[in-house]
Amino acid sequence: MKTIIKLAIAAIIANGAWRIGSEYAAFYQFRDAVREAALAERLSDGRLRERIVELAAARDLPVTDDQFTIRREDRHMFVSGSYERSVMLFPGVPYLLRFPWEVDGFIIAPPAMDPVRR
Repeated sequence: MKTIIKLAIAAIIANGAWRIGSEYAAFYQFRDAVREAALAERLSDGRLRERIVELAAARDLPVTDDQFTIRREDRHMFVSGSYERSVMLFPGVPYLLRFPWEVDGFIIAPPAMDPVRR
């Protein structure tokens, strides 16, 4: 009987760890994709907003247009926001996780080529 109880407790802990780990994995993938979109792609602020919402939807994350900010200073890009997810830590016990994220970097674009000069 002791062994069954120990196995049940281990299964509950493993289940909670798996669920939390899965949420953090999706968060890190999302944050990295936002960083790539913000710094590598040359998008307007409006198109970048759309792209971030698309990236969140692809990962089934609850990020809407009003949950993040985009700010530019010359070539310096700031994108920050957060979202919350409710995770079933134990059966019947939801746990609210908050995921704040921020992208801060410089956009380095190659110089435009002059089509007249060679």
